[in-house]
Amino acid sequence: MTWAKWWPHDPPVKTDSLDPYLVKVEKNKVYWYCADGSCKTQPWCTGKHGEFGTKPIMYIPHSSGYRLFAGCRESMHLPHYDFTDLWVRANKSIPKAALFTYVACFSFGIMTTWLFHP
Repeated sequence: MTWAKWWPHDPPVKTDSLDPYLVKVEKNKVYWYCADGSCKTQPWCTGKHGEFGTKPIMYIPHSSGYRLFAGCRESMHLPHYDFTDLWVRANKSIPKAALFTYVACFSFGIMTTWLFHP
C-alpha cells in the first residue's frame, strides 16, 4: 500500500501515528485536513505545509458528531478512515502480518470444524 516505494512522483507521507483520529465536528463548519502529516495540530492543518508542499483537504461535515479521520495518510478516501492503516502496518511488518493471518485462518478452521461436525 505504500506507493512511495515504487512510485517516486508522490511525496512520502510522514506521520507520527497510524491510528485514526476521533474528532468531534460541527455541521457545515469548514475544516482543513492536513494531507502530509506535518502539522502539530493533527488531523487539522495549521497553514504551514511540510517540505513537500502538499495542500490540505477541505472537509465540511453534513451533520454534527464524532468522525474518524485517517492517521496514516494513505487512504483512498481521505480524510475519511477506511482501515487502510491495517495494510500500512502489515506492509511495515510482513512476518507479523503473515503469522497473524495464519493463526486467524487456522483458528477459524478449527472453530468451523467443531461447529459443523455431525
